[in-house]
Amino acid sequence: MITPYYEEEGIKIYLGDCLEVMKEIPDKSIDLVLTDPPWALGKKEYDTEKEMFTFKKAMPEINRVLKDNKHFLCDTSYTQLFKTNEIISPFLIYRQPIILYCNNQIGHHSFVGWNHFRMILWYCKTKPNKPVKRYRDVIEFPMKSTKKEGWNFPNPKDVYTYKKLIEMFSNKNDLILDPFLGSGTTLVACKELGRQGIGIEINKKYCDIAVRLLKNTIRPLFYESKTC
Repeated sequence: MITPYYEEEGIKIYLGDCLEVMKEIPDKSIDLVLTDPPWALGKKEYDTEKEMFTFKKAMPEINRVLKDNKHFLCDTSYTQLFKTNEIISPFLIYRQPIILYCNNQIGHHSFVGWNHFRMILWYCKTKPNKPVKRYRDVIEFPMKSTKKEGWNFPNPKDVYTYKKLIEMFSNKNDLILDPFLGSGTTLVACKELGRQGIGIEINKKYCDIAVRLLKNTIRPLFYESKTC
């Protein structure tokens, strides 16, 4: 049994390779998978082809641990759209994209200039299931600088948008998995919404950022704890 790097009520972070850690997760025990595989183009820390290969190898395990009729949300960009779908579609049923629109800017990754949007690709396991809550298929948000907040991460995600996604596709106390946790946005959103969360991250520096953010996050007053 792998020991969590960090644990608090309803939340666990594992420092390690998701391919190994997910082997410890029981079959069909996860209510929602929400993740952003780490293939940041132009970032020296990442080898895009290597990370793509890791994600491809992780998909059988993601499919195994996800409950039937539940959802998988993959955060991606237009540059990785088709490759992402090629990796996921042999295992899960594609539903539609959800657009995350940044009303200032995400970064200079667009061929025409500044990039203002990302996409969430929505998939279901077995029977296509409806969202728990319905929102617009475009979620608007302002991008915040992590440097101004005293920490730095190469591809930060917005807690507001991840909270919207979690509300759309899960219920209170559901167990949510992020196999590529990064700086911990998924788990922060889980904690604020009274969900359980498991995050896996291979980089200790990013685990430490996630721990710090979680310690500064307040759980809802009427959160009902269950063991994850």
